[in-house]
Amino acid sequence: MRTTLALLFASAVAMNGVAFAQTPTNAALKIVVISGEDAVNIIQQKTAVAPVIEVRDRNNLPVSGATVTFAVSGNGATFAGGAQTLTVVTNAAGQATAAGLTPTATGALQISASATFQGQTAIATIAQSNVLTAAEAVSTTTGAAGGAGSGSGTSGAGGAAGGGGGGLSGTTLGIIGAAVGGGAVVAKTAAGGGSDSPTTTSTSPTAPVTSTAPPTTTTPTTPAPTPQPTSSAFSGPMDGTFTGTSTVTVSGEPNFTCTFSMRHTGTANLRLQTTSAGTITGTLDMTGRQVVTTSTCGVVAGVIGDAPFTYTAPVEGSAGTVRFNQEFRDTQNVEGASVSVISTMSFTGTVSAGGVTGTLTYNSSAELRGDGFTSKATWTGSMPISMR
Repeated sequence: MRTTLALLFASAVAMNGVAFAQTPTNAALKIVVISGEDAVNIIQQKTAVAPVIEVRDRNNLPVSGATVTFAVSGNGATFAGGAQTLTVVTNAAGQATAAGLTPTATGALQISASATFQGQTAIATIAQSNVLTAAEAVSTTTGAAGGAGSGSGTSGAGGAAGGGGGGLSGTTLGIIGAAVGGGAVVAKTAAGGGSDSPTTTSTSPTAPVTSTAPPTTTTPTTPAPTPQPTSSAFSGPMDGTFTGTSTVTVSGEPNFTCTFSMRHTGTANLRLQTTSAGTITGTLDMTGRQVVTTSTCGVVAGVIGDAPFTYTAPVEGSAGTVRFNQEFRDTQNVEGASVSVISTMSFTGTVSAGGVTGTLTYNSSAELRGDGFTSKATWTGSMPISMR
């Protein structure tokens, strides 16, 4: 009987590793393109409009902590370092920005955005175009304004916001005009307000003396660019030991207690986005293996052996501090007995000097109930984590 109960308890402890590998379902993930559709990028000035997308769930609510991969089709543009792809994590508003986009070749440009969250995937395509010089951008702007009278675009599941008449939005055209040094005039043309030139003023004295004063012009101001979030990624090893106890109650027999220790080893990967205001969002992934290192129940270590674990949690923070606190519950049947596991993990870390250091705290409890017996176990501990 004791051997059987120890085996069942071992299964309950091992369930911790199984539970981490499971995630709640979240059907009907979709992507909405917020900005960047139909943008015109200038190769000569190495500027591009960074696409911004929003990930939403089946209830049309923003999804925080989703992983989004932007990919450039062809050789029309690259991200930082010449990369063709960029992976970021959605912020608290469910949004992700493809920062660092640089145009490299003229013509049409397509950027795909693929979002994944808890086993669900959504894909959207963002269409832009590249021109060589700012003068070409102005030419494109004028042509777009001529046919932009009746078009409008909407965005939906996996879709993108479209521009009417093949033209660009007034906001995008204003950005192009600013790059040329005449942002106010270009934006007015794009909005259908005409093509007025800057004002020129001249004066003439009373005859017979004739003179013309030099023309005066007004130079429009260039709006400051909107700061884009910065993305960063860190990785480091995990190695910590947790201790626990298990009390077994058997009908008609005295209770007995086991003590054990469990070691977790693996890798922690942290992806962050930091805004200019210092707000931080991201995702912490932890994968590895757990093994019982000591136990007063002789069969526990032999039965559990090595068990894998996988854990993913969204992080948030500000002013260089990241944190998360999350609870996971799971109920299953093992060899005819019901097993309930509650695991709570928390992490607090500091971002500095190109790395992240912090502490992971772990608290878990498991209860196994069968015909005529009950086994209750708890195990706790903490480990330092350093990622670079």
